[in-house]
Amino acid sequence: IESVASHKKKLLKLIEQKKQIDHEIVQSIDKIIDYSGRLSNISSITPLEIEIPSDSKIIGKTIDEVKFWQHTGSTIIGIKRDNSVILSPGPYATFEEDDVLIVIGEEEVYNAVRLFLNEN
Repeated sequence: IESVASHKKKLLKLIEQKKQIDHEIVQSIDKIIDYSGRLSNISSITPLEIEIPSDSKIIGKTIDEVKFWQHTGSTIIGIKRDNSVILSPGPYATFEEDDVLIVIGEEEVYNAVRLFLNEN
């Protein structure tokens, strides 16, 4: 009888521990879901760096002149040039050979920008 009572007591203790672990698992899942929701749009604000090919049609032209956003759907947040970065270049910034564009946008902008830069 003592053995049965002892096992019953141990089993009740284990069930209580399981409930606590289940509760902690649910809390962890809730946190993961919360973080995932917050980060679901982070890819659209992750900067991409794309080098302008030396034979690109946009070299020597301004951002406005080539209608960069209209053709690519991406926003230029910077231009790397000669070991420096031009942050938030305005519409009159001119593209030069060896520039590296820093852009943001939806997932498909990388391909859109690459295609636009390589059009002849």
